[in-house]
Amino acid sequence: MKILMFIALNCFCYLALIVVSVDCSTLNDRFVARKRPVKLNPSIAEERVSGGDSLTDTRYKFQTQIKQLNQHICGAVWIDKKWALTAAHCLYGNNRDISKLSIVSEFNSNNRLLVDTLNLINVKIHPNYNPLTLENNIALIEVSQSRSITVKLPQPGTKFTDYVTLVGFGSNSNRVPRETNEKRIVSIPMASITRCRNLYSQQLIKDGMLCAGNSYTGKGLCQGDSGSGITQHDQEFDVEILVGIGSFGFDCGNGKFPSVFTAVADYVQWINETMSNKIEDDKL
Repeated sequence: MKILMFIALNCFCYLALIVVSVDCSTLNDRFVARKRPVKLNPSIAEERVSGGDSLTDTRYKFQTQIKQLNQHICGAVWIDKKWALTAAHCLYGNNRDISKLSIVSEFNSNNRLLVDTLNLINVKIHPNYNPLTLENNIALIEVSQSRSITVKLPQPGTKFTDYVTLVGFGSNSNRVPRETNEKRIVSIPMASITRCRNLYSQQLIKDGMLCAGNSYTGKGLCQGDSGSGITQHDQEFDVEILVGIGSFGFDCGNGKFPSVFTAVADYVQWINETMSNKIEDDKL
């Protein structure tokens, strides 16, 4: 029976309006990536890209992970020598204490073992981020040491079609534990915003979001994949272009719902201005 309800990670808070058929007792297991930002959920720290394969391709070394007290909490993407992009809810509230956070600088050649981690010196959450609706779910991380491997930002306003590549560290199913330092990769098709809104609801899928993934394929975001990037290969320049940042999903790609991402092309101006220190205000 379809019911109109407020989805919450603990069935009583962190609300978002959506029409679905769901048993509230199983909600925490099924509504993934969008975790309560004010508290680390241990199940997320122990859970990888759903339906993905182990990654050996060195082109994706720009995909990294954020750790809190050496435990994985979210993915992130290196977009500049000293800046990485992630989801705002990964760094909001209690997760904002940068003294407890680090970001992986490099992995070894097989993309599994850590080579180095860097301490954070600055966090910039989008000033219009809304933790209830996950609008403007994007944030920047600054580190003191430069590193070389980054992804290319899209042109402002670019609309992407066809397939994108998702790389992340999250679970590959609702109940399969993960190896914390293993990257996984999967190719998923873009989904139209109209179809996505029809599936989730008009109220949940806002401007600045995009969707990717087929129905019932088991491929998409899963626990621990928030902040991970989806990219598309630019054949002309032989580079990966960052399309989206993992925001939330439903049932680890196993249901009819695509995964939802923050559309990076809608935030390029804010990203560039923030990195060049033209924006001083930040959301606490």
